[in-house]
Amino acid sequence: MEDVLQVEFTLDDVHNSQVAENGIVKDIRDRYLGIKFRDLSQHSRKIIGFYLLPSSNSPKEYTEQELIETPHSRYEFNERHVWNPFRFPEIPDAADLKGKLKSLGLPGIFQVLSLEHKSGVLHFIRGQTGRAICFREGKIIAATGGECLRLGHILRNKRLISWEKLKEALEKARDSNKRLGEVLLDLGLVSNDILKNTVRFQIQQTVSDLASWGEGEFEFRDCSVDFDNRSVDEIDTRTLIFEAARRVDESRRKPREITPTKKAREYARAKVSWPLSILTVQGPLEGEVRDISLTGALIHCRELPDPDKPMPMAIEIPEQQHSIFATGEMIRLDIVDVEADRPSFLLGVRFAEISDDDLGFLSQKILH
Repeated sequence: MEDVLQVEFTLDDVHNSQVAENGIVKDIRDRYLGIKFRDLSQHSRKIIGFYLLPSSNSPKEYTEQELIETPHSRYEFNERHVWNPFRFPEIPDAADLKGKLKSLGLPGIFQVLSLEHKSGVLHFIRGQTGRAICFREGKIIAATGGECLRLGHILRNKRLISWEKLKEALEKARDSNKRLGEVLLDLGLVSNDILKNTVRFQIQQTVSDLASWGEGEFEFRDCSVDFDNRSVDEIDTRTLIFEAARRVDESRRKPREITPTKKAREYARAKVSWPLSILTVQGPLEGEVRDISLTGALIHCRELPDPDKPMPMAIEIPEQQHSIFATGEMIRLDIVDVEADRPSFLLGVRFAEISDDDLGFLSQKILH
């Protein structure tokens, strides 16, 4: 015990990152050693931190996009904005009902389809962004949309399935041309209750996201809805209508008055100059954090990451010899040094995922 060993291993991430560090033996059980890293380098801390982020656990043979585009949730998009995310054998090209989102409003659209006991797929379109909701006899039974609303992404993020098992299911789904949820049940990798609860969460998150759109178009296509009932938990639209109406109402209200003292306490920011790495498929993108709060950061970088994708990031705090790992969503983009040979970018980023420990560290060590 307490012996020091040289530990070397290769991660199964997209870059096959190598880690070589000294470790202290803390536990011995049969052929297994429990080892604590000693003086973990910033390089190793960064790549291990990236690896442990839910959005960066894909092995080399699958890119992030391949994970997102599973048979259960892939969007088949063409110039006429036609989606078939639920892989029904037949779905008509012509819409039976369509219009502007703001003309009927999300609650109104749901109410029409519910009262008419409609079955089919409701598409929402805003530019190149799409969401889809499946109705059966006026009840919502499935939904899908952006990256974070994919079934595989949600299951993996909630740690309800390991990457190895998810990979196995993805391969079988592609080979059999089945939906991912059906394959997961066939293989016994998730229970009926887990799948139904995940689908319910997927529907609620999709509807909540749509309630914030305001602008966009909708198209409903009446078609035969063939779903494996083991994964179906029909949701009465009245609950979702009420929730959507509440969110729309809240978004239209004027922001409440905030006194300077309260605003400073709730939205405290610190001016900093910290090195930052953003993980991309092409490799780490380096930058600098200019200011930070408990909810997000202002980042300066020379290269622009994909603004439509979550950004796994590592923020180094040299004066504290500490690193923070988070997943961010870009909410603002400014181009600076426009007249220079190589312009740079200022990104306003909201933290979508960050641990309680890192939030506590920010609050105690930096912001207060």
